[in-house]
Amino acid sequence: MEVAAFTGDLHRSDLAGAIVSGCHLRNCNLSQVDLSRSSWLEGSFGRVSFDHASLRGASFRGVSFIEVTFRDADLSDTTFEVNPHYVTILGGIWCTSADKEILLVVLADDRITAITPETLAVQALARPDRNHQQLTTEDWGKWLLDESDTLDLASLGHISLDGNGWYWNRDWTDDYLSEGLISEFLGSYAAGGEVQVREIKVTIEETNQLLLSLKLHDTTNLPSANTVLRALAISKDGTQVAVVHGSFGEVERASIRSNDSDPSIPLCGFRGEKLEREDWPYTIDYRGAAFSPSGKIFAIREFSNVVGFWRTSDGECIGRVVFHTAARGCIVDGATGLPPEFVMANSDGKDGWIVEAPN
Repeated sequence: MEVAAFTGDLHRSDLAGAIVSGCHLRNCNLSQVDLSRSSWLEGSFGRVSFDHASLRGASFRGVSFIEVTFRDADLSDTTFEVNPHYVTILGGIWCTSADKEILLVVLADDRITAITPETLAVQALARPDRNHQQLTTEDWGKWLLDESDTLDLASLGHISLDGNGWYWNRDWTDDYLSEGLISEFLGSYAAGGEVQVREIKVTIEETNQLLLSLKLHDTTNLPSANTVLRALAISKDGTQVAVVHGSFGEVERASIRSNDSDPSIPLCGFRGEKLEREDWPYTIDYRGAAFSPSGKIFAIREFSNVVGFWRTSDGECIGRVVFHTAARGCIVDGATGLPPEFVMANSDGKDGWIVEAPN
């Protein structure tokens, strides 16, 4: 059977023994489906739930698993061959509960998790009850980031939100700072228009006192130069800016800065990417990052499935959480070809994550 694409609900369907090639399933519910002894050749599953499904003895070759879940599924004797698994963090929203600062992480596979950086505790959350409205995970993430109020989460209790965080399709330079502060992002060019320059300024509205002044630059279009300085996030009190910087051809570094003349605080162990000259310069980085409400902790989405935490006082890494395919309670006896992290990320009550303590 050849299936070009399918979107919908196959809940409780019987596909045992099916032979399928070139199949691309999107936003599809395959929970409690019988896929035992089925064969799948070339294709992809995107945002598909295999929760409680039977895949016993199934075979997957050249199939990509993108934002897929296998909770309580039976993967006994299943074969996976050349099958990459992808998990994407959509956003991170800071909140406080009593004296704890917590990052709510929203993933594209419909998960919402709470991470307490100081203890590296991770907890899966049910979606908040917002008058029983049927909202997608993306909608929940946007709503959480726009909230500036208290919310009752069954597993966390009362939490306070103040619109502090990041989201994949949101311009963080438009976010408001603490009351009474004004931020400006002033763009200009240097070297005859070859170097993009952006100055970040924060002032106190009532007194016009300057709290922060920092210039960023990108020399992508200037062959004789090779450095960049890009902003990741600004703290709510307007006194700190997180930046990535470095030279083309080298791995980028990250640090916390206050003003052009002040010494920076390097983020130890930051896992940056190799800087390459892009098609166009940019001085604002949108990978996803945010200071905690107190400004004492900084979180970065280092990679699509990894969030790291640093103390802003000294730049020491607190740790990381790496997200993998969610498969809590999955049976994998005799299964071959699964990513090596699959079992580790779903053992001991975890639902698709691995905590990495600092080196």
